[in-house]
Amino acid sequence: MDAMKLDNLEKDTNQPKIPLTMTMEEYEALPEGVYAEVIDGVVYRMYGVTPDIPDELEKFAGVYGMASPSIQHQDIVGELYMEINSYLRSKKGNCKAFISPLDIEIKSDPTTVVQPDLFVVCDKSKLEGRTVKGSPDWVIEIVSPSNIESDYIRKLQLYHAAGVREYWIINPMDETIIVYDWDEENFQLDKYSFHDTIHSVIYPDLAIDFESINTRVNG
Repeated sequence: MDAMKLDNLEKDTNQPKIPLTMTMEEYEALPEGVYAEVIDGVVYRMYGVTPDIPDELEKFAGVYGMASPSIQHQDIVGELYMEINSYLRSKKGNCKAFISPLDIEIKSDPTTVVQPDLFVVCDKSKLEGRTVKGSPDWVIEIVSPSNIESDYIRKLQLYHAAGVREYWIINPMDETIIVYDWDEENFQLDKYSFHDTIHSVIYPDLAIDFESINTRVNG
């Protein structure tokens, strides 16, 4: 490759990426089995049940096909879901636990739809067919190498602004859990390890023993 082409390639590489945007109409027209996370109209992630992107979505090829979650990731999600769901069922209340992929439409203009790893909704009027309309009460995200910025920055800001009451960021890579407690007047952040027992903010009598979970996942 000659010097002119190398120079042009370097210039192209250094150009800022143009964000890929999506309207709510485009989102609702996605083929079955294709999922996307869209924040303020910008597509940050898209994946499907097959590795090949459908022809009609070719313009989103740059964000399609993120790596599948690890076995450890899925084990942690499963363990947490079983404990939280069992607790909620014992209370016989309105709250329900869900796991990804399930759309949460935070707002429609600009399009903002996410699929947290695990979340709890207590207002049944928000459950509409295949979509949750509005903010969950509690969100849990498990960090993967490919989504660090999303969980710690973009989604943190999104969930806070949207009125999520409690947000957990679980990082298997450094075995830490950050718990954000957002009520109407106060903001609190607590950091834990995989050796701690953590009490939920919105359910103080629900204690998650991460030492036990870690033993079952990695034992």
